[in-house]
Amino acid sequence: MTEGLRVNSTLTYTDARLTKDALGLESKDGDQLPVSPAGRAPLIADYRRSLNESMSLLFGAGYRYRDMIVNQFSAASAAGSLPSRPQNIIDLKCRSGAEAVRASALREERVRRLARIRA
Repeated sequence: MTEGLRVNSTLTYTDARLTKDALGLESKDGDQLPVSPAGRAPLIADYRRSLNESMSLLFGAGYRYRDMIVNQFSAASAAGSLPSRPQNIIDLKCRSGAEAVRASALREERVRRLARIRA
């Protein structure tokens, strides 16, 4: 059952802030950079099952979290910075066909080539 299952996850944290005042942008040292979330955390799982030599079926699901962002520097408009709330996104996919088998075969061939190069 676990053959064909692939799980991938990452966690990132970025403290993207100005390091000095930017007079042309009317922003100050320490302001969060626009469209730069502090945290992101995706979790993705794919399951591939061969139906025959030329066809396969792929199921996948993913969850992505993106932290709150500001869309401009706070002093850039009279209303101030308008933050975007954190986002929780779920992706689902199902695919079948020869393309999925071909992509898998190409990936396996690349792995074999790398193994030969390193040997």
